[in-house]
Amino acid sequence: MNTEKIKLDIEIRISEINESMDKYHWRNQYKDTLLGAELEPLEKLSKRVSLQFRIYNIAAIVFSVFLIIVSLVTFLNDQKNDFVNMDKIGLLVICTLGIVFNSFGHYKLKVNLENKIFLIKLWEKIDGEL
Repeated sequence: MNTEKIKLDIEIRISEINESMDKYHWRNQYKDTLLGAELEPLEKLSKRVSLQFRIYNIAAIVFSVFLIIVSLVTFLNDQKNDFVNMDKIGLLVICTLGIVFNSFGHYKLKVNLENKIFLIKLWEKIDGEL
């Protein structure tokens, strides 16, 4: 394949990734680094986002398991247990959903960052061969 065609394809994909990252209104703190083309800040940001994703993922699993246990205890006790009432379960559901949505958002950001870093490295490798 022609290297110019490959570069054009890489440029189109990077612009698509930048366009999708521009829609992350909840990621304003990273916006300058996200839309840049420098490799080092993107790799640092990728490590930070990967760590946050792992933390949110673990928290989502823990809260979900705890919610299942509380639901089973409530169901098996026929709601005679005074400790567990619907207000507390509703609050736990809302917290769990918030953590799950944050985990999904960090996952999308992590994958887009990894793809962008790969494409930038590929671009540099093609430029180095010429």
